[in-house]
Amino acid sequence: IAGQTLERCIGFVIDDDDFDYALFAARDDYILTSRGVVRMIFTADKNEQKDEMGNVLSVAVTNERVLTDYVIWDDFLHSPARTWSEVRWIAFKTYMTRDQLISRFGEEIGKAVTLDYLSEDVKENKDEDQETSVFKQACIYEIWDGQTRKVYRICEQYDRPLDVKDDFMRLS
Repeated sequence: IAGQTLERCIGFVIDDDDFDYALFAARDDYILTSRGVVRMIFTADKNEQKDEMGNVLSVAVTNERVLTDYVIWDDFLHSPARTWSEVRWIAFKTYMTRDQLISRFGEEIGKAVTLDYLSEDVKENKDEDQETSVFKQACIYEIWDGQTRKVYRICEQYDRPLDVKDDFMRLS
């Protein structure tokens, strides 16, 4: 019964998520570049109970999921090392719009970060005014440091980290 339950759970996760796409894309990257990267992202929906003053009384987790995220081979970085056990940090590049920056890091930081990235498709389009393009994004690096056990989010055009958090996963 336990085996059938696990099999059904795994089947549900594979069907519910873009699991096939992520693994096929990582496989193709591995064949072409010798690097295929997939990361698993834990998400939880929370329901907060607040009093009339807005103070949080309790937090109930209503839904937990593990999502499979395909990472383009060029958007994955790690410290120089001879073997994987010597890797001190890993990083993922992500691209965010102004609205995403404000939503994730707040109004002050979100508006201060320079949007400096344009996709190759937009760069090739000569009719688009690239200085005011709505397609501009900021390149954000999410760095997981194994030595300090912290997660840093930085942008090259911003003079300090966007945020620094303790390793909330607490993995060994």
